[in-house]
Order: sequence, then structure tokens, then C-alpha cells
Amino acid sequence: MKISKIKEMELLAKNTRRTVSLSQGVPHFYSDAAIRKDVFKAIKANKVDKYEDPQGLRKLRQLISRMEQNRGAAYSQNEILVTAGAMEGLMVTLLALFTKGDEIMIPSPSYVSFFKAAAIASLTVRNVVLDESSNWSLDIKKLQDLINKKTRAVLLCHPNNPTGTVYSPETLEKICRLTEAYNLTLIVDEVYEHIYFGKIALYHPHQRNRFKK
Repeated sequence: MKISKIKEMELLAKNTRRTVSLSQGVPHFYSDAAIRKDVFKAIKANKVDKYEDPQGLRKLRQLISRMEQNRGAAYSQNEILVTAGAMEGLMVTLLALFTKGDEIMIPSPSYVSFFKAAAIASLTVRNVVLDESSNWSLDIKKLQDLINKKTRAVLLCHPNNPTGTVYSPETLEKICRLTEAYNLTLIVDEVYEHIYFGKIALYHPHQRNRFKK
């Protein structure tokens, strides 16, 4: 199934009664009253109209650090950068690490904005076509065969958007070992991790032992 077909399904569902669109994460309800109350409180206290630490609020980075530690990833607050959304973080990463003409591999289909971000960064995208007949699984050999002297990174959306695929621990481990072997940067977008309720853990470099038998 091509991305255009997936988009077509979304548009059809949008005009169908009793369907809920999961395409863009746009809620059908207003923000919780407690959240709005805190926002109004911050505005009245003049806490939202001044420059802050460009790395992000220290208290927020501390909370993120604590959350990551609970997941087994040891990142201090000084290793954390808060951005205005995941796409800003991705864009900053691509522009900082790579130069014009570098190649980045993206398992496809994948989140459409990845391709726009790569284009803005003047990168060449190598699509690693996922296997539709096997729950959109990733063939590691296909990934390896596309690596050349210009390859710099693998960009992975996990769980995958738009297929919903959650890769097995074995597949994640193979991806990590492959990127290490070829000295590639592995960029993982895990924005959907909190709506997955299965037993498969998401990957962090500090969690290798979780995938070993």
C-alpha cells in the first residue's frame, strides 16, 4: 500500500460517521481544565513573556531526565534539549550532523514529514521498503544492501507511522548493531510509545541487556 492510498483512506474515514481519525493526533476535546488553569496562572504571573534557557526549562529537563531513568536510559538534564515539537528536534539534528549530499535511510512507508525535513537539509533519502505481506516488517538485509560511502544515518519511526508496526526486540538489536558496524547515526522517533500497551520494550542504547536472552 502506497502512502497516497493511506491518505485516501484517511480522507474517506473523515467523511464517514462514527469514525475517529488517528491521522494527525488532533483531539476532539478541549485541553483539561487543570492544564488551562495552570496556563492562565502562568500568564497572570508574567512567566511566559521572557526568554528562557535555550536548552529548555531546567525543571522540565530534570523531570525528563527522571522519566528516562525510569525507562533505563541514563541521561542527565545537561544532555537533554527541549524543542517546540518533535519535528523541530529532528530538523535541528539533521542540520547539525549532516551536510549536503549525505544519504539517510528511512524504512518506508513512514511519517511524511521525515522526507520534507531531509529535503530541507539537502539530504538524499534511501527508502527501505517495508514488507506489506508481513505486517510491514523490516528486512535487515535490504537495509544493509543500501549502505554506501555516502550513507550517514538511519531514521526510524517506532512504533511506525502510518503502519502501526512495532518491531521485535531482535529487529531493533540488529538495526543497532548494523548502524554501529557502519558508523551510522541512528535517529529514533518514539512519539507513539505511550499509546502502545504491549510487552515489547522500545530501544535505548543503555538497555542492550533487555534484548539479550
